[in-house]
Amino acid sequence: MIYSIPYLIFLFFLLFLAVVISERKEDEQLCHNIEKLGIASFLVFFGCRGYIWHDWTVYTSYFDKASWSDLVNYNYFKHQEPLWFVFQMACKTVVNNYYAFAFICSLINTVLLVRFFKRYSISLMFALATYVAFSGFEISINLMRNSMAMFIVLNAIPYIEERKIGKYMLACAVASGIHLSSLVYIPLYFILDRRINKWVFIALVVACNAILFSNIAIVLKLIEAIGFDNEILEAKINVYSDFGMYAGSRFVLLQRFLICLMVFLYYDKLNEMSRSNRIFINALLIYIMGTYLTSEFSEMSNRIGILFSFSFWILCGYLTKCCYYINNRRLFMGFMGFVFMFNTYITTSENIKEYQNWLFGTAESYEAKRNFYNKNFMENKQIDSNKK
Repeated sequence: MIYSIPYLIFLFFLLFLAVVISERKEDEQLCHNIEKLGIASFLVFFGCRGYIWHDWTVYTSYFDKASWSDLVNYNYFKHQEPLWFVFQMACKTVVNNYYAFAFICSLINTVLLVRFFKRYSISLMFALATYVAFSGFEISINLMRNSMAMFIVLNAIPYIEERKIGKYMLACAVASGIHLSSLVYIPLYFILDRRINKWVFIALVVACNAILFSNIAIVLKLIEAIGFDNEILEAKINVYSDFGMYAGSRFVLLQRFLICLMVFLYYDKLNEMSRSNRIFINALLIYIMGTYLTSEFSEMSNRIGILFSFSFWILCGYLTKCCYYINNRRLFMGFMGFVFMFNTYITTSENIKEYQNWLFGTAESYEAKRNFYNKNFMENKQIDSNKK
């Protein structure tokens, strides 16, 4: 619990700002200043972080070893995506410091995320709070490349609504040059802005839940049907299939289902409130189908969930406004508050996620954190591997 406290405090702070803005919305100048405070706090919290979570070990290694001369013998598997490599080297040329590099990344991501929320969310501060509670901590701290690529595509969503295929595909190409996972977003141009029947929506949600609880390994069944007989591939697949994404928390499944149920109940009202909501409803359906049908592969399921978690960031805000009766709204808000706290806790409770901030002088040195990481994470990972 102790490791989650700073994250929970930050979450409460964003929610507090959202409540103040909601109560004082007639004072535009005050609300504007509060939003600036929230955005600045968001940037400081994520941009000035120390060595937290897992992926910093990879990013610091790449940053220290990278050189412009690597472009001559560029190799994707050695140097990562080309646009990310050039961006990294440009930052390193200006300021050869990893903390400065991480701050620049967070600054760009904050600008892109705020721009996206200002266009589509019903409340900027509530959207930021929803973001951190639904995968945001992992995205902003652990996934530097993924996050920037993802936010670039999110800012290209207007091109889907405006049917500007060239600009949207260009944004996806740029994002893929930062992280290859953005290729997943390309087909969305053709399907994300289509309104589906709400009964089809809920039927697919129920079907995916039924498949998940029945422990049917859809991906493995497809591989078997195709006829793969490679022993090495089969062994790797069997190892990965040991990890279920939701094995540790039935409440995660419950909260997702209840949110989907609320979307179904207020389906027409959501579309009346904003035509753009059909995009996020479809993204929510893709989230459910993608994560649940691949749940036997924890990493694949988690990454798909992250790519489409933006549906929650927008829809949860609108759902709070859908309840006609005040008691129903309070009940839903109480439920969402518990969901926010629960998600934050289960995401940040490990000791390697202990929050540190170099701006406030609480960040440990690279050597100290590396030794701590090797002792507390690598050894546990080796023990888990031996159990398989």
